[in-house]
Amino acid sequence: MTRTDMLGEISINPNRTERTSLAKRRVEEKGEGSLDMPEEDFPRNVVCLGMAEWGDTHLSDHHLTEQLAQMGFRVIYLSPPLDLARCLNILLRWRNPKPLASWIQRINVFKKPRELKKNLLEAPGVPLLLGFGFWGWVDWLNQKLVWWYVRRLAKRLNIHQYILYTSSYFPTKTEDQRCKLFVYDCMDELSCMTSRKKRKLKIKGLEKKMLEQVDLFFAISRSLLAEKSKTSPHGFYLPPSIDLSRFTGHEENEDLRRSLKALGGPLIGLLASMSNQKIDWDTLCYAALHRPDCRFVFAGSVLDEVPQSLRRLRNVLFLGSQKEKDVPTLLENFDVGLIPFNRNSFGDNAFPTKMPEYLFFGMPVVSTDIPNLREYREIIEIAKDKEEFAQKIDKCLTENHDEKSSERRKGIARGFSKEERAKEALRRMREAWEMKLVGDAINGRTQYETD
Repeated sequence: MTRTDMLGEISINPNRTERTSLAKRRVEEKGEGSLDMPEEDFPRNVVCLGMAEWGDTHLSDHHLTEQLAQMGFRVIYLSPPLDLARCLNILLRWRNPKPLASWIQRINVFKKPRELKKNLLEAPGVPLLLGFGFWGWVDWLNQKLVWWYVRRLAKRLNIHQYILYTSSYFPTKTEDQRCKLFVYDCMDELSCMTSRKKRKLKIKGLEKKMLEQVDLFFAISRSLLAEKSKTSPHGFYLPPSIDLSRFTGHEENEDLRRSLKALGGPLIGLLASMSNQKIDWDTLCYAALHRPDCRFVFAGSVLDEVPQSLRRLRNVLFLGSQKEKDVPTLLENFDVGLIPFNRNSFGDNAFPTKMPEYLFFGMPVVSTDIPNLREYREIIEIAKDKEEFAQKIDKCLTENHDEKSSERRKGIARGFSKEERAKEALRRMREAWEMKLVGDAINGRTQYETD
Protein backbone atom coordinates (compact mmCIF):
# COMPACT_ATOMS: atom_id res chain seq x y z
CA MET A 1 0.00 0.00 0.00
CA THR A 2 1.41 3.38 -0.97
CA ARG A 3 1.24 6.45 1.22
CA THR A 4 -1.08 8.10 -1.31
CA ASP A 5 -3.48 5.18 -0.90
CA MET A 6 -3.38 5.61 2.88
CA LEU A 7 -4.12 9.31 2.67
CA GLY A 8 -7.29 8.44 0.81
CA GLU A 9 -8.58 6.76 3.95
CA ILE A 10 -10.22 9.63 5.86
CA SER A 11 -9.71 8.11 9.31
CA ILE A 12 -12.89 7.46 11.25
CA ASN A 13 -14.63 10.73 10.41
CA PRO A 14 -17.32 11.38 7.81
CA ASN A 15 -16.36 13.45 4.80
CA ARG A 16 -16.39 17.12 5.75
CA THR A 17 -17.74 18.23 2.38
CA GLU A 18 -20.76 15.94 2.84
CA ARG A 19 -21.30 17.30 6.36
CA THR A 20 -21.11 20.86 5.04
CA SER A 21 -23.72 20.16 2.36
CA LEU A 22 -25.94 18.42 4.90
CA ALA A 23 -25.71 21.37 7.29
CA LYS A 24 -26.64 23.79 4.51
CA ARG A 25 -29.62 21.70 3.43
CA ARG A 26 -30.98 21.38 6.97
CA VAL A 27 -30.82 25.11 7.57
CA GLU A 28 -32.43 25.90 4.23
CA GLU A 29 -35.24 23.40 4.91
CA LYS A 30 -36.00 24.92 8.31
CA GLY A 31 -35.31 28.56 7.55
CA GLU A 32 -36.43 30.97 4.90
CA GLY A 33 -34.21 31.32 1.88
CA SER A 34 -30.67 30.11 1.57
CA LEU A 35 -27.92 30.04 4.14
CA ASP A 36 -26.01 33.32 4.14
CA MET A 37 -22.34 32.42 4.31
CA PRO A 38 -19.90 34.96 5.74
CA GLU A 39 -17.85 36.52 2.97
CA GLU A 40 -14.40 35.79 4.37
CA ASP A 41 -11.36 34.62 2.46
CA PHE A 42 -9.23 31.72 3.59
CA PRO A 43 -6.48 33.16 5.86
CA ARG A 44 -3.17 33.73 4.10
CA ASN A 45 -1.09 34.03 7.28
CA VAL A 46 0.09 31.08 9.39
CA VAL A 47 1.57 31.33 12.88
CA CYS A 48 3.38 28.06 13.61
CA LEU A 49 4.31 27.10 17.18
CA GLY A 50 7.12 24.71 16.29
CA MET A 51 8.44 21.45 17.67
CA ALA A 52 12.16 22.11 17.12
CA GLU A 53 14.59 24.93 16.43
CA TRP A 54 14.79 25.83 12.76
CA GLY A 55 18.49 25.00 12.52
CA ASP A 56 17.97 21.48 13.88
CA THR A 57 17.08 18.43 11.81
CA HIS A 58 13.94 19.37 9.91
CA LEU A 59 10.71 17.79 11.08
CA SER A 60 7.32 17.58 9.42
CA ASP A 61 6.25 20.98 10.79
CA HIS A 62 9.33 22.56 9.19
CA HIS A 63 8.46 20.93 5.88
CA LEU A 64 4.83 22.04 6.02
CA THR A 65 5.63 25.66 6.82
CA GLU A 66 8.24 25.75 4.04
CA GLN A 67 5.73 24.45 1.53
CA LEU A 68 2.99 26.84 2.66
CA ALA A 69 5.44 29.73 2.22
CA GLN A 70 6.17 28.52 -1.32
CA MET A 71 2.42 28.45 -1.99
CA GLY A 72 2.23 32.15 -1.17
CA PHE A 73 1.21 32.03 2.51
CA ARG A 74 3.09 34.26 4.93
CA VAL A 75 4.39 31.98 7.67
CA ILE A 76 5.82 32.99 11.04
CA TYR A 77 7.62 30.08 12.70
CA LEU A 78 8.06 30.29 16.47
CA SER A 79 10.81 28.13 17.94
CA PRO A 80 9.68 25.79 20.75
CA PRO A 81 9.35 27.23 24.26
CA LEU A 82 12.41 27.22 26.47
CA ASP A 83 12.14 27.36 30.24
CA LEU A 84 14.73 28.76 32.63
CA ALA A 85 14.57 25.83 35.05
CA ARG A 86 15.54 23.35 32.33
CA CYS A 87 18.34 25.60 31.07
CA LEU A 88 19.83 25.84 34.56
CA ASN A 89 19.57 22.07 34.98
CA ILE A 90 21.47 21.50 31.72
CA LEU A 91 24.10 24.02 32.77
CA LEU A 92 24.68 22.39 36.17
CA ARG A 93 24.38 18.78 35.05
CA TRP A 94 26.12 18.84 31.66
CA ARG A 95 28.15 22.05 31.91
CA ASN A 96 26.41 23.26 28.77
CA PRO A 97 25.71 27.04 28.81
CA LYS A 98 24.14 27.26 25.32
CA PRO A 99 20.47 26.75 26.35
CA LEU A 100 20.78 29.41 29.07
CA ALA A 101 22.36 31.83 26.59
CA SER A 102 19.51 31.15 24.18
CA TRP A 103 16.92 31.76 26.93
CA ILE A 104 18.53 35.09 27.81
CA GLN A 105 18.40 36.17 24.16
CA ARG A 106 14.69 35.33 24.05
CA ILE A 107 13.94 37.76 26.86
CA ASN A 108 14.11 40.46 24.18
CA VAL A 109 10.59 39.66 23.01
CA PHE A 110 10.55 42.76 20.84
CA LYS A 111 13.28 41.38 18.62
CA LYS A 112 12.23 41.54 14.98
CA PRO A 113 11.56 38.13 13.33
CA ARG A 114 14.28 37.17 10.88
CA GLU A 115 13.50 36.24 7.30
CA LEU A 116 14.53 32.68 6.45
CA LYS A 117 13.33 32.84 2.86
CA LYS A 118 10.53 34.43 0.91
CA ASN A 119 7.26 34.49 2.93
CA LEU A 120 8.91 32.60 5.80
CA LEU A 121 9.90 34.34 9.05
CA GLU A 122 11.37 32.89 12.22
CA ALA A 123 10.61 34.35 15.64
CA PRO A 124 12.34 33.28 18.87
CA GLY A 125 10.32 30.96 21.08
CA VAL A 126 8.63 32.15 24.25
CA PRO A 127 10.97 32.28 27.30
CA LEU A 128 9.23 30.53 30.20
CA LEU A 129 10.34 30.32 33.82
CA LEU A 130 9.09 26.76 34.22
CA GLY A 131 7.83 24.27 31.62
CA PHE A 132 4.31 22.97 31.14
CA GLY A 133 2.91 20.21 33.33
CA PHE A 134 4.27 21.06 36.79
CA TRP A 135 1.63 23.23 38.46
CA GLY A 136 -1.75 24.43 37.22
CA TRP A 137 -1.08 28.11 37.93
CA VAL A 138 2.21 27.91 36.00
CA ASP A 139 0.44 26.35 33.01
CA TRP A 140 -2.17 29.12 33.14
CA LEU A 141 0.55 31.76 33.25
CA ASN A 142 2.47 30.09 30.40
CA GLN A 143 -0.63 30.02 28.19
CA LYS A 144 -1.32 33.70 28.88
CA LEU A 145 2.28 34.51 27.99
CA VAL A 146 2.12 32.48 24.75
CA TRP A 147 -1.06 34.22 23.62
CA TRP A 148 0.31 37.63 24.53
CA TYR A 149 3.38 36.87 22.44
CA VAL A 150 1.33 35.66 19.46
CA ARG A 151 -0.97 38.71 19.62
CA ARG A 152 2.04 41.01 19.77
CA LEU A 153 3.54 39.33 16.70
CA ALA A 154 0.28 39.57 14.76
CA LYS A 155 -0.08 43.25 15.59
CA ARG A 156 3.53 44.05 14.75
CA LEU A 157 3.30 42.29 11.37
CA ASN A 158 -0.09 43.85 10.62
CA ILE A 159 -1.86 40.47 10.46
CA HIS A 160 -5.65 40.74 10.48
CA GLN A 161 -6.45 37.03 10.40
CA TYR A 162 -4.31 33.91 10.65
CA ILE A 163 -4.20 30.16 11.08
CA LEU A 164 -2.66 29.02 14.37
CA TYR A 165 -0.74 25.80 13.74
CA THR A 166 0.85 24.17 16.77
CA SER A 167 2.83 21.02 17.47
CA SER A 168 4.48 21.77 20.82
CA TYR A 169 2.82 24.53 22.84
CA PHE A 170 -0.52 24.15 24.66
CA PRO A 171 -2.71 27.12 23.64
CA THR A 172 -5.81 25.55 25.17
CA LYS A 173 -8.11 28.49 24.56
CA THR A 174 -8.16 30.90 21.64
CA GLU A 175 -7.56 34.39 23.02
CA ASP A 176 -7.22 36.34 19.78
CA GLN A 177 -10.08 37.16 17.43
CA ARG A 178 -7.61 37.27 14.55
CA CYS A 179 -7.05 33.52 14.97
CA LYS A 180 -9.55 32.12 12.46
CA LEU A 181 -8.47 28.47 12.38
CA PHE A 182 -6.83 26.42 15.13
CA VAL A 183 -4.82 23.40 13.92
CA TYR A 184 -2.86 20.89 16.01
CA ASP A 185 -0.25 18.61 14.40
CA CYS A 186 0.23 15.70 16.79
CA MET A 187 3.69 14.34 15.92
CA ASP A 188 4.40 12.49 19.17
CA GLU A 189 2.79 11.46 22.42
CA LEU A 190 3.68 14.68 24.23
CA SER A 191 3.27 13.17 27.68
CA CYS A 192 6.39 11.11 26.93
CA MET A 193 8.48 14.26 27.28
CA THR A 194 8.81 13.38 30.95
CA SER A 195 9.20 10.25 33.05
CA ARG A 196 7.38 11.78 36.02
CA LYS A 197 3.96 10.21 36.39
CA LYS A 198 2.20 13.31 37.77
CA ARG A 199 3.62 15.54 35.05
CA LYS A 200 2.58 13.01 32.39
CA LEU A 201 -1.01 13.25 33.63
CA LYS A 202 -0.93 17.05 33.63
CA ILE A 203 0.44 17.18 30.08
CA LYS A 204 -2.24 14.74 28.95
CA GLY A 205 -4.81 17.04 30.55
CA LEU A 206 -3.42 20.10 28.77
CA GLU A 207 -3.44 18.29 25.43
CA LYS A 208 -7.02 17.12 26.01
CA LYS A 209 -8.18 20.69 26.66
CA MET A 210 -6.41 21.83 23.51
CA LEU A 211 -8.01 19.06 21.44
CA GLU A 212 -11.43 20.17 22.68
CA GLN A 213 -10.72 23.63 21.22
CA VAL A 214 -9.10 22.81 17.85
CA ASP A 215 -10.89 23.04 14.51
CA LEU A 216 -8.65 20.34 13.06
CA PHE A 217 -5.86 18.03 14.12
CA PHE A 218 -3.44 15.76 12.30
CA ALA A 219 -1.96 12.59 13.79
CA ILE A 220 1.34 11.22 12.55
CA SER A 221 0.34 7.63 13.33
CA ARG A 222 -2.86 5.60 13.33
CA SER A 223 -2.56 4.79 17.03
CA LEU A 224 -2.28 8.50 17.88
CA LEU A 225 -5.31 9.23 15.71
CA ALA A 226 -7.37 6.57 17.48
CA GLU A 227 -6.36 7.89 20.91
CA LYS A 228 -6.84 11.62 20.21
CA SER A 229 -10.14 11.02 18.38
CA LYS A 230 -11.63 10.03 21.73
CA THR A 231 -11.50 13.74 22.55
CA SER A 232 -11.94 15.45 19.17
CA PRO A 233 -13.79 14.22 16.06
CA HIS A 234 -11.81 16.56 13.79
CA GLY A 235 -8.74 14.40 13.24
CA PHE A 236 -7.01 12.91 10.21
CA TYR A 237 -4.11 10.53 9.73
CA LEU A 238 -1.18 12.35 8.14
CA PRO A 239 2.14 10.42 8.15
CA PRO A 240 5.46 12.27 8.45
CA SER A 241 7.29 13.79 5.52
CA ILE A 242 10.87 13.88 4.32
CA ASP A 243 12.71 16.43 2.20
CA LEU A 244 13.75 14.48 -0.89
CA SER A 245 15.59 17.46 -2.36
CA ARG A 246 18.28 17.43 0.34
CA PHE A 247 19.06 13.80 -0.53
CA THR A 248 19.10 14.12 -4.32
CA GLY A 249 21.20 17.26 -4.71
CA HIS A 250 23.57 17.05 -1.76
CA GLU A 251 27.33 17.55 -1.75
CA GLU A 252 29.11 14.53 -0.32
CA ASN A 253 31.37 15.02 2.70
CA GLU A 254 34.52 13.24 1.52
CA ASP A 255 36.19 13.30 4.94
CA LEU A 256 33.17 11.66 6.57
CA ARG A 257 32.90 9.09 3.79
CA ARG A 258 36.56 8.10 4.11
CA SER A 259 36.23 7.88 7.90
CA LEU A 260 33.25 5.54 7.60
CA LYS A 261 34.97 3.38 5.00
CA ALA A 262 38.04 3.14 7.23
CA LEU A 263 35.95 1.48 9.94
CA GLY A 264 35.82 -1.67 7.84
CA GLY A 265 33.12 -4.33 7.80
CA PRO A 266 29.42 -3.77 7.09
CA LEU A 267 28.02 -0.61 8.71
CA ILE A 268 24.86 -1.12 10.76
CA GLY A 269 23.51 2.37 11.35
CA LEU A 270 21.13 4.27 13.60
CA LEU A 271 20.33 7.92 13.01
CA ALA A 272 18.14 9.35 15.78
CA SER A 273 18.09 11.27 19.01
CA MET A 274 18.63 8.67 21.72
CA SER A 275 17.14 8.38 25.20
CA ASN A 276 16.33 5.62 27.67
CA GLN A 277 12.64 5.98 26.97
CA LYS A 278 13.06 5.79 23.21
CA ILE A 279 15.88 3.31 22.52
CA ASP A 280 16.03 -0.39 23.42
CA TRP A 281 19.69 -0.50 24.52
CA ASP A 282 19.53 -4.18 25.43
CA THR A 283 18.51 -5.15 21.90
CA LEU A 284 21.32 -3.05 20.41
CA CYS A 285 23.85 -4.60 22.78
CA TYR A 286 22.72 -8.11 21.89
CA ALA A 287 22.91 -7.37 18.14
CA ALA A 288 26.40 -5.86 18.43
CA LEU A 289 27.65 -8.91 20.38
CA HIS A 290 26.01 -11.20 17.83
CA ARG A 291 27.84 -9.54 14.91
CA PRO A 292 31.38 -8.62 16.04
CA ASP A 293 32.40 -8.44 12.36
CA CYS A 294 30.06 -5.45 11.81
CA ARG A 295 30.46 -1.84 12.88
CA PHE A 296 27.46 -0.41 14.70
CA VAL A 297 27.41 3.33 14.03
CA PHE A 298 25.00 5.46 16.10
CA ALA A 299 24.55 9.10 15.06
CA GLY A 300 22.47 11.67 16.90
CA SER A 301 22.21 13.42 20.24
CA VAL A 302 22.32 11.19 23.32
CA LEU A 303 19.97 12.52 26.00
CA ASP A 304 20.62 9.92 28.71
CA GLU A 305 23.53 7.84 29.98
CA VAL A 306 24.30 4.95 27.62
CA PRO A 307 24.76 1.58 29.36
CA GLN A 308 28.46 0.75 29.69
CA SER A 309 27.75 -2.77 28.44
CA LEU A 310 27.04 -1.21 25.05
CA ARG A 311 29.43 1.74 24.99
CA ARG A 312 32.51 -0.36 25.82
CA LEU A 313 32.03 -2.72 22.85
CA ARG A 314 34.81 -2.30 20.29
CA ASN A 315 32.48 -2.52 17.29
CA VAL A 316 30.15 0.24 18.56
CA LEU A 317 30.75 3.88 17.69
CA PHE A 318 28.74 6.92 18.84
CA LEU A 319 29.19 9.85 16.43
CA GLY A 320 27.06 12.41 18.28
CA SER A 321 24.88 15.04 16.61
CA GLN A 322 25.44 15.49 12.88
CA LYS A 323 25.19 18.57 10.71
CA GLU A 324 22.16 18.55 8.45
CA LYS A 325 24.32 18.65 5.32
CA ASP A 326 26.26 15.53 6.40
CA VAL A 327 23.21 13.30 6.95
CA PRO A 328 22.96 12.14 3.29
CA THR A 329 26.64 11.09 3.27
CA LEU A 330 26.05 9.15 6.47
CA LEU A 331 22.99 7.34 5.15
CA GLU A 332 24.65 6.52 1.84
CA ASN A 333 27.28 4.50 3.68
CA PHE A 334 24.96 2.48 5.92
CA ASP A 335 24.42 -1.14 4.87
CA VAL A 336 21.44 -1.63 7.22
CA GLY A 337 19.29 0.97 8.99
CA LEU A 338 18.02 0.32 12.51
CA ILE A 339 14.87 1.43 14.36
CA PRO A 340 15.37 -0.07 17.86
CA PHE A 341 12.47 1.64 19.64
CA ASN A 342 11.14 0.48 22.97
CA ARG A 343 7.63 -0.93 23.27
CA ASN A 344 6.14 1.67 25.59
CA SER A 345 3.79 4.64 25.37
CA PHE A 346 6.30 6.43 23.15
CA GLY A 347 7.18 3.58 20.80
CA ASP A 348 3.60 2.33 20.51
CA ASN A 349 2.49 5.74 19.19
CA ALA A 350 5.56 6.68 17.16
CA PHE A 351 6.02 6.75 13.41
CA PRO A 352 9.82 7.02 12.95
CA THR A 353 10.66 9.55 10.25
CA LYS A 354 13.93 7.71 9.76
CA MET A 355 12.15 4.79 8.12
CA PRO A 356 11.38 6.59 4.82
CA GLU A 357 14.81 8.26 4.98
CA TYR A 358 16.53 4.89 5.23
CA LEU A 359 14.35 3.53 2.44
CA PHE A 360 15.14 6.45 0.14
CA PHE A 361 18.75 5.26 0.06
CA GLY A 362 17.59 1.77 -0.83
CA MET A 363 18.94 0.16 2.33
CA PRO A 364 17.18 -2.68 4.17
CA VAL A 365 15.66 -1.70 7.53
CA VAL A 366 15.32 -3.68 10.76
CA SER A 367 12.88 -2.47 13.40
CA THR A 368 11.53 -3.62 16.71
CA ASP A 369 7.83 -4.49 16.65
CA ILE A 370 6.41 -0.95 16.57
CA PRO A 371 2.63 -1.11 15.90
CA ASN A 372 2.62 1.75 13.38
CA LEU A 373 5.25 0.09 11.18
CA ARG A 374 3.54 -3.29 10.92
CA GLU A 375 1.75 -2.32 7.72
CA TYR A 376 5.21 -2.01 6.13
CA ARG A 377 6.32 -5.53 7.07
CA GLU A 378 6.55 -6.43 3.38
CA ILE A 379 9.21 -3.76 2.86
CA ILE A 380 11.08 -3.72 6.21
CA GLU A 381 12.11 -6.42 8.67
CA ILE A 382 10.25 -6.40 12.01
CA ALA A 383 11.54 -8.32 15.03
CA LYS A 384 9.56 -9.31 18.10
CA ASP A 385 12.57 -9.78 20.42
CA LYS A 386 16.32 -9.13 20.54
CA GLU A 387 17.21 -12.59 19.20
CA GLU A 388 15.03 -12.09 16.14
CA PHE A 389 16.37 -8.54 15.76
CA ALA A 390 19.91 -9.93 15.39
CA GLN A 391 18.66 -12.61 12.98
CA LYS A 392 16.95 -9.96 10.84
CA ILE A 393 20.25 -8.08 10.57
CA ASP A 394 21.87 -11.32 9.36
CA LYS A 395 19.12 -11.67 6.76
CA CYS A 396 19.54 -8.10 5.53
CA LEU A 397 23.28 -8.56 5.09
CA THR A 398 22.89 -11.71 3.02
CA GLU A 399 19.67 -10.89 1.14
CA ASN A 400 17.64 -7.85 -0.01
CA HIS A 401 20.57 -6.10 -1.70
CA ASP A 402 19.41 -6.60 -5.28
CA GLU A 403 18.53 -3.64 -7.48
CA LYS A 404 14.84 -4.51 -7.62
CA SER A 405 14.44 -4.49 -3.82
CA SER A 406 16.39 -1.25 -3.57
CA GLU A 407 14.20 0.50 -6.15
CA ARG A 408 11.06 -0.72 -4.39
CA ARG A 409 12.22 0.83 -1.13
CA LYS A 410 13.02 4.10 -2.88
CA GLY A 411 9.55 4.13 -4.43
CA ILE A 412 7.90 3.79 -1.01
CA ALA A 413 10.06 6.62 0.36
CA ARG A 414 9.04 9.02 -2.45
CA GLY A 415 5.44 8.76 -1.24
CA PHE A 416 6.51 10.56 1.96
CA SER A 417 7.54 13.74 0.18
CA LYS A 418 6.97 17.04 1.96
CA GLU A 419 5.07 18.32 -1.08
CA GLU A 420 2.42 15.58 -0.79
CA ARG A 421 1.97 16.10 2.94
CA ALA A 422 1.58 19.86 2.51
CA LYS A 423 -1.04 19.46 -0.21
CA GLU A 424 -3.05 17.07 1.93
CA ALA A 425 -2.75 19.28 5.02
CA LEU A 426 -3.86 22.38 3.10
CA ARG A 427 -6.84 20.51 1.64
CA ARG A 428 -7.94 19.46 5.13
CA MET A 429 -7.47 22.98 6.48
CA ARG A 430 -9.64 24.43 3.71
CA GLU A 431 -12.35 21.88 4.50
CA ALA A 432 -12.16 22.74 8.20
CA TRP A 433 -12.38 26.44 7.31
CA GLU A 434 -15.50 25.85 5.24
CA MET A 435 -17.07 23.83 8.05
CA LYS A 436 -16.31 26.60 10.51
CA LEU A 437 -17.94 29.22 8.27
CA VAL A 438 -21.01 27.05 7.94
CA GLY A 439 -21.10 26.55 11.70
CA ASP A 440 -20.86 30.30 12.32
CA ALA A 441 -23.66 30.94 9.84
CA ILE A 442 -25.83 28.23 11.40
CA ASN A 443 -25.32 29.62 14.88
CA GLY A 444 -26.57 32.94 13.62
CA ARG A 445 -29.68 31.48 11.99
CA THR A 446 -30.93 28.56 14.09
CA GLN A 447 -30.82 26.90 17.50
CA TYR A 448 -31.35 23.30 16.47
CA GLU A 449 -28.75 20.55 16.08
CA THR A 450 -27.27 20.11 12.59
CA ASP A 451 -25.28 16.88 12.96
